[in-house]
Amino acid sequence: MVVRLTELFENLQSQMVNMMEQKCIPHAPTKGDLTEEAWRVFFKTYLPKRYSCDKAFIIDHLGVLSDQIDVVIYDEHFSPFIFNRGGVKYIPAESVYAVFEVKPYLSKEYFEYAQQKACSVRCLKRTTAPVYCNGELKQGRQPPHIIAGILTTHKAWENTLVEQKLDPTSEGFLDIGCCVNGKSWIWNDGQYLLSQHDKNSLLTFFMALLEQLQQLGTVPAMEIRQYFDGFKEDTAELGRSIIAQTDFDVFDSN
Repeated sequence: MVVRLTELFENLQSQMVNMMEQKCIPHAPTKGDLTEEAWRVFFKTYLPKRYSCDKAFIIDHLGVLSDQIDVVIYDEHFSPFIFNRGGVKYIPAESVYAVFEVKPYLSKEYFEYAQQKACSVRCLKRTTAPVYCNGELKQGRQPPHIIAGILTTHKAWENTLVEQKLDPTSEGFLDIGCCVNGKSWIWNDGQYLLSQHDKNSLLTFFMALLEQLQQLGTVPAMEIRQYFDGFKEDTAELGRSIIAQTDFDVFDSN
């Protein structure tokens, strides 16, 4: 039996649309929250297991935070720590592969808002450390480009991509995007390329994203000491505070 991959993704796309367009009930999460979660579930289900996906803030070794990002695709296997405070995740900038803003439809305003979110991540300082490979010390490679984009259910402003002032070197540049009820698009060779058919926009987007992720390879090793240097003074202050407030008994081994 032969299974058509496009047919499988068309069915998945219909399921995604139904999930995103369901009406919210009282006391339930907002429609925006449901849409964001639908995208995160999609990535967690279909991306290779080496990639993790969450809503999170991105943090660098200087303690600078990005805006909160709706969808962060990041490495958890090689990353030494992911902060989780009160259910909110803080992911080291070095661990990030891609960031996406989720909106109900594609418009000029939402496009520019997604650019601001991307800029807040790419402006962070990323470290890189040398690693041993086959017994030989290799210098740390430059942190790779962080993929950024926007994910929507509908398209509204037809000329969003055409009328943008595009600068691929800017920190807020959007590389890729998908309108589930419209088209997907990707930056390639100096222009945005659109998917040919609306019903295949999810498949086209996903395959393009996978290709970009493959080109990035594995995230480089972070310089852990720089993170430690950033908070060791606070840690020392915390230690002094704990000692001052605590009575200790001398341990007698006899």
